[in-house]
Amino acid sequence: MNQHPDPNVWRIDALIRHDAPVLAARRAGDRLLTVVAGLPVNTTVEVRTVATGSGGIDLAVASPMDLGDELSWVFEDVARLVRAPRCPEGTEPQCVSELVPAAGVMAPDPFAFLEPENEPRRRTPWFWPVAVADDPLALLRAMRKESVEVRLHLAPCHDFELAQLPQQFTAGTQADDHTRVVAYLGTPVEARLLVGHGAILPPRVRAALLAQGQASRSLRCPCPPVRRRGRGKAQPTR
Repeated sequence: MNQHPDPNVWRIDALIRHDAPVLAARRAGDRLLTVVAGLPVNTTVEVRTVATGSGGIDLAVASPMDLGDELSWVFEDVARLVRAPRCPEGTEPQCVSELVPAAGVMAPDPFAFLEPENEPRRRTPWFWPVAVADDPLALLRAMRKESVEVRLHLAPCHDFELAQLPQQFTAGTQADDHTRVVAYLGTPVEARLLVGHGAILPPRVRAALLAQGQASRSLRCPCPPVRRRGRGKAQPTR
């Protein structure tokens, strides 16, 4: 897990009740992606959620850049943020799992030319993974009585990645309408979600993580090698 050197940290001091919590959470998420996408290349933003098993949960956002005004806009009407001296840290995890996409880009079929083409084929324009409008607090409720730490690392994409993304996405789905593809892609960013936990990831936490998209992701444990750098501080290797 990545620890920013001397980061700017904002702790979520309180959540604000909302008449439409799902829509409010989705709006905050969309705004956060918009902010991250506009940052300088190699700038990171970390969203950290820490539960120690005592019933309380600490949430914080960290970045090497001062994003106070931007984050106030992101969490407008959703949460109250206050500056903090450091990120919250839980107990040293026994295992680290990573939430990864379950789908990859489909490789071209080298034997496609052998298939008969008596009838023209039409592809069904469906998209996958599919987001779901679920309870935005489900994960927090699942974590309350567990010793679990979730870290979401976000960073802007390089220009080369942005240029390649539509082509890669089209190759991995049955969608061929360019307008719908662009609308579905939204605001691309680099993302990695790591979960620190005990020997076994609590089933309710696992269910809450996987419920965020219909058949869209899976949990890999252990994740690729993690170099530990002291209590609660580790760096994912690539």
